[in-house]
Amino acid sequence: MFVLTHNQNCMNEFKKAWKGFHKPRNEATPPTASLLFLDVKIPKGLDGRSTAIVEMSKLLREDESEYHYLVDHVLKFNASADPDYEYAYMMPNVLRRVLDVFLAFRCPGSAGFASKMGQLRKDHATLDGERLAALERLVQLESHSDNIDDLIGFSSMTLEESKAATAALIAMMEAVDPTHLAGLQRLCR
Repeated sequence: MFVLTHNQNCMNEFKKAWKGFHKPRNEATPPTASLLFLDVKIPKGLDGRSTAIVEMSKLLREDESEYHYLVDHVLKFNASADPDYEYAYMMPNVLRRVLDVFLAFRCPGSAGFASKMGQLRKDHATLDGERLAALERLVQLESHSDNIDDLIGFSSMTLEESKAATAALIAMMEAVDPTHLAGLQRLCR
């Protein structure tokens, strides 16, 4: 049986149900289930995306949230000096999603993005306003699709803008919650 889903909650229910089949408690028992996912990237030297079915990342397999998996991509993208980074095309959306989760926990409540960023500025006066503006631009570009092309095409952000937004996000996380960021860095090694 194959189950394909884009729904995180659905995937979590199947992971819970099949965890014992994927990694049986008795190590002598062979696994009877696989937890796989579609890995989409643009390999170096190719013009288009490539998809492969691969073993699900431990960061997706072991957690009910994709947050750690997405932060892992953010950290790898930030550390990469390669202009042909395989996952660069998805980074604007990944950055927005990581920022959304981080802000949800750092600034609880139903306030919108602008209010939460304002709260961070108020609570952390040392934050770089220019870098925060890069994050705000990211959210504005990646959160509001004006037409179907925005959903099926590449982001309008350049690689340089994505890199700057990545550095800004990590610097903001470092300033606001260094313990949290250090924990993520340990987890994502």
